[in-house]
Amino acid sequence: EHGQDNLKAWGEVAFWKNYNMPLAKDGITRNVLAGGVSEACAAKLWSACKDYIESPGLESFRKFRKLLFKDPVVANAATFPAFVRPDKFPMVDKQITRWALEHGAEHRYAGGPALEIECVRDLGSGVLRESHWPFVESWIEWCRCTARKLDKLEILTGETWRARDVEMAVFAAKKFGLKLKPLR
Repeated sequence: EHGQDNLKAWGEVAFWKNYNMPLAKDGITRNVLAGGVSEACAAKLWSACKDYIESPGLESFRKFRKLLFKDPVVANAATFPAFVRPDKFPMVDKQITRWALEHGAEHRYAGGPALEIECVRDLGSGVLRESHWPFVESWIEWCRCTARKLDKLEILTGETWRARDVEMAVFAAKKFGLKLKPLR
């Protein structure tokens, strides 16, 4: 809500995204509050984030990410579009990636734009990088498709599902060891 003209809003998102990582949280938050590696103002960050939202793809994501972070990692930078447009963008991180590796095959859909979640076989250190972009794109599409399917079952919640809601359900399932029933 305040990202267009307030760098502190960007710092707050970074702080909460990294809250469970005490060694990294403060440094990442300070970096974002300083305008990232480019010393960007809030308006420049907002513009680059909106460019990615309006024309999603690796190049527009990379242009946005490079304003804030030197390393080509995905999770922190992907958080901002997920907060700006939760209907279109889920968050993505190593927990989500691990869930997809373990359960993606059983959650495939027949037909539609999101047939399956692309597999990440080389997660290495556990950090999702831009080299894993096919997974990121498939994750976004899978979350959107799942949200649409859940909307058709509105008796479950009575609310409209968003891509971010689907991601939060998957994150909770991974964190607490819950089994999600595949939708057909």
